[in-house]
Amino acid sequence: MSDLSEIEIFDCLVTNFREAAEHCEALALQHNRIEGQRYIKLRDNLVKIEGAARQAAMWRDDARWLAIGQHAAECHKRCGDWLRFKTRGRMFEKCAENMRDMLKVAQNMKDRATGVRGAILPPTPKYDPANRSVQVRTPGGLILPAGATLQ
Repeated sequence: MSDLSEIEIFDCLVTNFREAAEHCEALALQHNRIEGQRYIKLRDNLVKIEGAARQAAMWRDDARWLAIGQHAAECHKRCGDWLRFKTRGRMFEKCAENMRDMLKVAQNMKDRATGVRGAILPPTPKYDPANRSVQVRTPGGLILPAGATLQ
């Protein structure tokens, strides 16, 4: 996906979430050769969702959009596994429901004020001075436990 305007990014998200939900519902019911074509279209929709979410994160300086892209990537992986292991039905119905829920989340996040000035970054882990174990790698590649000394 090339550089898009903000309107095009969110239009891409909405369109592809809807189409992905429709393809998931169709895959829940179909047991014939059409499922390969449906899965290819679903896969394309999920890749576009992931790319649009990345661009939305960059466009708005908001790392929360990356979670939507990760959701699409995880859905892509699971749907492929379900088809490979010939399990479908309820799982694809739930996936379609999740696609619609994520569409609502994305639309809500797009329209709602953040209440934060500047970039919204993911939370950083807190430093705990009590737990500061460090592994040391020697020139030979040996990993020494914390507290060991090199002589």
